[in-house]
Amino acid sequence: MSPLFLIFVSEVDLTRGCEHTRYFRFPLDADTDFCYKSRSMINAFAHSTKRRNYKPTYNKREVLYHFQYWVDHVRTLAIHERCGAKGVGSKVPLIELGSIKEFFEVVGYDYKRKKWL
Repeated sequence: MSPLFLIFVSEVDLTRGCEHTRYFRFPLDADTDFCYKSRSMINAFAHSTKRRNYKPTYNKREVLYHFQYWVDHVRTLAIHERCGAKGVGSKVPLIELGSIKEFFEVVGYDYKRKKWL
């Protein structure tokens, strides 16, 4: 899979000073050339006006899931290194997943009902 079509997600704990607790990486289109459903699910979760990427809700936010392309994440790390911030996020575990549905299972989000478990 091309790194251009990989999604990188940062799990940010808002109760502990915006500390990154886990990283996730999964393909944008699970095992196909183009998967409209998975792209719609990512956009609905990460960019909706209802702010579903805040857990449990925006008003009671404890965790934020920040999405970006893998290529953009690698560029960000390169910028951090050039600025002297070595080892940024190196202690945070990276979890490899197969699809957005697996991501939802791991974080505890029911994408069919659009609710946190």
